[in-house]
Amino acid sequence: LRHVSDRLADERQKTVAAEVALPQLETFRGSFSEDGREVQQMPNLKHLRTEDSRSTNWAAFGEAAARHVKSLQSLESRQIGFVNPYLRHVGAVASNPVQLRYLSLRANGESLSDAALNTALPAVETIRLEGLSLVTDGARTLFRELRSLRELELRDVECDVGSTLWSSLADATALEELFVIECPDMPPITQDVVPPSALRSLRRVTMYDCEGLLESEATWWWLWRLPALAELRVDLNARNGTDAVQMLPVGPDGRRVHHLRALTVGKRINEYNRHRDTQPPGECCAALLAASTALRSLCLADARGITGGCLAAVARPDLLESLRFETGLVVTPHVFATHAACFRNLREIAFPEDPPTLSAAAVLGPLSRGCPLLRTASFGLPDGAGVSVTISTAAGTSMTWTRRTASCTTWTRRNA
Repeated sequence: LRHVSDRLADERQKTVAAEVALPQLETFRGSFSEDGREVQQMPNLKHLRTEDSRSTNWAAFGEAAARHVKSLQSLESRQIGFVNPYLRHVGAVASNPVQLRYLSLRANGESLSDAALNTALPAVETIRLEGLSLVTDGARTLFRELRSLRELELRDVECDVGSTLWSSLADATALEELFVIECPDMPPITQDVVPPSALRSLRRVTMYDCEGLLESEATWWWLWRLPALAELRVDLNARNGTDAVQMLPVGPDGRRVHHLRALTVGKRINEYNRHRDTQPPGECCAALLAASTALRSLCLADARGITGGCLAAVARPDLLESLRFETGLVVTPHVFATHAACFRNLREIAFPEDPPTLSAAAVLGPLSRGCPLLRTASFGLPDGAGVSVTISTAAGTSMTWTRRTASCTTWTRRNA
């Protein structure tokens, strides 16, 4: 027996850990007894996912796991009290470098100590932290020796550490994806702490609800100068829009420029943020799009400040292949369809639920004539147009759009 997954662990009165604790065990998902002594009998464990158990002393278990399981490659835990003791001891007791390659920790309110944040993780490829607190006095880094790191995700992480927190990324030359979400007090990323040229593999960055990061000129300067950045999903609002535009690099012709291939601006409107100052300023969006020399995909998650003039500002409209409006469109889709006609190579377009599309034919007509390569068109709500619509072109030919059922919101051009 090498692999055990007790998916009903939280419903059992007793755990199976004691029954399956064997030296050859490589994978275990489940809960442990009160003192967690079973982990001492799993020295060759490579993959561990802990399940909730109210009786387990997670602090003692964390220390025991660090001391006795030396070959662990992936760890996933949501238990408060486990995270900090494990990280604090795993580096201190290891005679060889820590072998962890995947680390996912979710523990609302648990603080990571200086010793935990100073742990060297030379083999880790993915780090996901959620609900943790980095409120410490002496910590200056977010782990060490992250040369193998490819993905870093921080979600709802509290932090009172300065910009030196990001210094760990200076060694993360393999980093490809950076997600920072709902971390309002996360400090800015500055070129002095992390030279953007060091992150030559970083292609995808997502930053939402991170005022400390995005309301800083330093972060925007850093973002625009990442050498491989191709996809950016980011809040843009009245408080940071000007910095975002002013920090753009200036090209040889004196115009501001960036080389993103995919850009998502703003975030979806919901009942919590509808009345907050979160909408992207139209003039800032227009300036960003005017600097887009390689844009293939544009998603306007909050389109309240977007007008036809913004779309007309796209520097290379012939390159755009995907255009999506998620929420907040201020005019009806059939009006915006006329503005989309400049995107001759557009392959897909999506409109939100509000305002509703009353007639698919009224939108598909101008879209078909203006965007001859368009393949799919999605609307937030279904209309009553049946499952097929035939559009006549100026050349006297026709094209047919279909959908699977009358309740389907996505139309596909059949004879594309």
